[in-house]
Amino acid sequence: MHIVLISECTRRSISKTRKILDSYAIRVGVRTWMTPITSEGLAELHAALRKTATRNTAVACYQNDGRRRMRLLWVVGARGKFAANGAVAVRTSRCSKPRNTETPAWLRCVCLLVQVAALVHDLGKYSRHFQQKLRAPQNQGDAVRHEWISVCLLRELRQGKSWQEAWRVLCNPEALARTMDRPHSYKRCCAPATASEAVEFLVASHHRLFAGDKGGGHVPSVRDSHVRSDAVPQEYCQPHEALPEDIWKKYQGLASKLEKLAGAWQGEQYTPFWWACLILARASLIFADHTVSAMEYPACLNHGASAANTRFVEGVRQLNQPLSWHLHTVTHVAASTAWRMGQLAQGKDSLLEGLQEASVVSILDPADEASRFHWQNRAADALSRWRLENPEIPCLVFNMAGTGSGKTRMNLRAACILSRQSAPRCSIALNLRSLTLQTGRSLQDDLGILPADMATVIGDGVTQSLFDWNHQATATDDRDADEPEILCSGDSGPLPAWMEAFWRTDRERTVLGAPLLVSTIDFLEAAGCPQRQGHHVKALLRLMTADLVLDEIDSYDPEAFVAVLRLVQLGAFFGRNIICSSATLSQVTAEAIHAAWVSGQHLRQHLAQQSGSTPQFSIAFIDDCLDPNLLEAAPDAATFAQAYTCRMQDMMTHLRLSPCQRRAFLQPVEPTSQGFHNGVLKAVQRLHQENAWEFAPDKRISFGLVRMAHINDAIATARSLADSLSCAHVACYHAGDWRISRFHKERRLDFLLTRKQGNSRIFSDKEIRTLVARVAGSQDVLFIVVATPVEEVGRDHDFDWAVIEPSSAQSIVQVAGRVNRHRMVCYDHIPAHNIAILQYNLRHCKNCEQGNPDYPAFVSPGYEKKGAAAAYARHDLAKLLPWQAENLCIDARLRLGGGSCFANADDKAIGERVTPYFGVDRDGNEGLFIQTPVDAFRMASTPYEQTPLRDRSVRKQLWRIQPEGGSWTYFEWKTDSQGAGWVKNEHEMSAEKAPPNAWLSLDPSEMETLCHEAGISPEEGLQAELTSYDSDTFIYNPGFGIRRKI
Repeated sequence: MHIVLISECTRRSISKTRKILDSYAIRVGVRTWMTPITSEGLAELHAALRKTATRNTAVACYQNDGRRRMRLLWVVGARGKFAANGAVAVRTSRCSKPRNTETPAWLRCVCLLVQVAALVHDLGKYSRHFQQKLRAPQNQGDAVRHEWISVCLLRELRQGKSWQEAWRVLCNPEALARTMDRPHSYKRCCAPATASEAVEFLVASHHRLFAGDKGGGHVPSVRDSHVRSDAVPQEYCQPHEALPEDIWKKYQGLASKLEKLAGAWQGEQYTPFWWACLILARASLIFADHTVSAMEYPACLNHGASAANTRFVEGVRQLNQPLSWHLHTVTHVAASTAWRMGQLAQGKDSLLEGLQEASVVSILDPADEASRFHWQNRAADALSRWRLENPEIPCLVFNMAGTGSGKTRMNLRAACILSRQSAPRCSIALNLRSLTLQTGRSLQDDLGILPADMATVIGDGVTQSLFDWNHQATATDDRDADEPEILCSGDSGPLPAWMEAFWRTDRERTVLGAPLLVSTIDFLEAAGCPQRQGHHVKALLRLMTADLVLDEIDSYDPEAFVAVLRLVQLGAFFGRNIICSSATLSQVTAEAIHAAWVSGQHLRQHLAQQSGSTPQFSIAFIDDCLDPNLLEAAPDAATFAQAYTCRMQDMMTHLRLSPCQRRAFLQPVEPTSQGFHNGVLKAVQRLHQENAWEFAPDKRISFGLVRMAHINDAIATARSLADSLSCAHVACYHAGDWRISRFHKERRLDFLLTRKQGNSRIFSDKEIRTLVARVAGSQDVLFIVVATPVEEVGRDHDFDWAVIEPSSAQSIVQVAGRVNRHRMVCYDHIPAHNIAILQYNLRHCKNCEQGNPDYPAFVSPGYEKKGAAAAYARHDLAKLLPWQAENLCIDARLRLGGGSCFANADDKAIGERVTPYFGVDRDGNEGLFIQTPVDAFRMASTPYEQTPLRDRSVRKQLWRIQPEGGSWTYFEWKTDSQGAGWVKNEHEMSAEKAPPNAWLSLDPSEMETLCHEAGISPEEGLQAELTSYDSDTFIYNPGFGIRRKI
């Protein structure tokens, strides 16, 4: 290709970019370069420019596309120097913007609210105790936290008491324990209902929320969160010095303005308004407090003066900022931040970069009408027409297209079409870390998104290294692993100056600044968790400034789903478009999403004082079966439920007429552990006979999946199959494995089971040919993968058959999606099955052996609660699924309610756990997060801790194996008061012998060699993160991985 490069750099960037451009192209002008170049060379040039880019960099690249015009490919640096088509401004002039006299009342209220709170947020630091604490050599705890002292002092000062008198309130246990100081005419169960209550909550919560061990309808307690002792020491009740007069005088002036503006907005009916104000005001206060506290005060602080904080200078702790200066500065920054966040909440230009024109054009490129992706064009046309008619209205999209139909691409295409910004910004959130790199790489490769436009938040550095190495070796499939540390790869344009100080690392800036963010939902989830403080604000800023795609939204446990619904609610509050994607979106899940969306829209109306009017939004249904459907009249709950029911019925009718690609039979199981393993063996043998294919003369092979719910059971099943089937090669794939070992299994399975071109890869694979030849005396050779739910979502594998241990209706559909995935053979006229569903799962069999057949069996994973055995037909799949003449065609109907008792029981269980938060019960009571008036329990951390995205109670252990000659040694990562490090531990982990027909297994020395080939250190690659309960010990099987010893 032939390219032209134009530089509009300034200052030092001129010389830096010239050096790079001169090494790749011929300079033909003062700021112009031209050259022919390959795609690889252009990518290298682009990367080199991005690596050195600063705020003063601005380089545009144009390609001659052969039609007598130059097409803009990309811009590095300040994109504002170039128009969307690449044009450079001929002349610039400074124009004064007219003063905005239309600032909405709510935004003035938010700004005043945060200023009033900021001025007094650290009054408690004037205590003699706190000043002594700052000067002590070691950190000390607090009997009463400084922010709660600030609230108590504020209450006294507002009553006209002097500074010295106000401190005596700390000697009054009753006053100290009073969370909300309101008249008896108010109900005590509602959130702040006046300006003064909102100020108090801001001050009290700028470091943490209240405690609360009760449910909704109760005011949370300061006990355990802010007050830890009834007997307050004397030094807490005495000020270190007098309060500066200018602080209190300024407070009174601002409080008077706030009262004049919002004094009439009092009472329970105004709690939604104040709660909406608090979302922005609290984020602004935390933002300002964190930003100012990180500043280094230029002068040396008088040792006797009250200080706000400390800093370390050459390892020595020193006083930093004067407290009065800190209060004034936080007030100034908080006011500015609140105004800017208010602009973002209104959808005003965030000054953050969006997707470049080249990326948008590639994303919007129509699908081939002759392909199975042509449905995307119909959906895109419908959304485009709606957007033209409704340019300012947000939209909630349900994308329910089937497996392999291109949902991910359509999600992003819909986000670009619906964007109300000239340059779209979007966040794609996924449940599993194992999907993140895969999705990011797919978007770059398939859609041609520019690297500068996208960032990917993944697990850890080892994950990234393994992924990059494998992608270089086999540019066909994508890799990932599962680790808790966050690493962000990608680029970010310059942030607005007011945001820079809060985002302290390049990684964090990338998370906010990237036009397209592909990440696990863990980062964004903090937006709906106000107790996460700084993380909450960072995620909130991302949510304010980009539309949201929630992929596989029904893959969460009910409590985690509530956390996701809080994101939907906030996205609606900020007026963002939200796209929810799943092929098996059940009625109860869709109704909960709708409830969260509508409540966010109502909150937005309350903020604008328009609570009496109908909210303006639309809902769209798109899929690969039916024509798109848009509900434009902001449907209420009943209207939406009816519309969704009709949509599901139409989809099921279409699926009923579609070819059957996955036919199942029921495998009888005697309800004992041995009976279960016998049933698995029989199912495996039958499925192989019905699905084996000729690999070589006198050799028939098949690739099968045995899905198990838990790691220990998966390893036990793998050992049982390996012992029973000498002609089988058995692999075990789960999370309890060394990193490099899991990577090896995923890499091999990705290669072998990508069968879009049939079985060509299997035929040509040297290892498979060797293993087949090794089996003597049998023409049948089985390749079996026993896997936990890590195989269900995100792995693009195509097995010949599968045996399913059931956990939920959702899991059956997901596992079935890994069978006949690429080849798509029709089974309508083939008298064979490719799925076996076990009559009982192993947990039920074990419960029966212990005499407890009604104990929950469909749990972890699954939705069953104690006492629900009858709803689940005593765990008998013969009764839970709609068998027809001992056959069952598995598709989305099984989950969407097509006569499946299993799905109905799951929906009921999900509803029981989600409705208390987002829903309406039989008595008409609204859930906690959608109640009006707003429940005071939302001021506590408890409801957020009750519904976490991830189970924080599970203990994780980090282990490492080290080869030593012909043996190996185990090390555990230990942390104590002395520090952290690897400790040799031979007592809590032991080894057992692997069977000879274990497949995809590596011994420690082979794993060490693979680490070196992949470019990572063995110390990193030979680690495993294991789940531990109580004082577990572990057993390592070199063939099948690590399990807990029971």
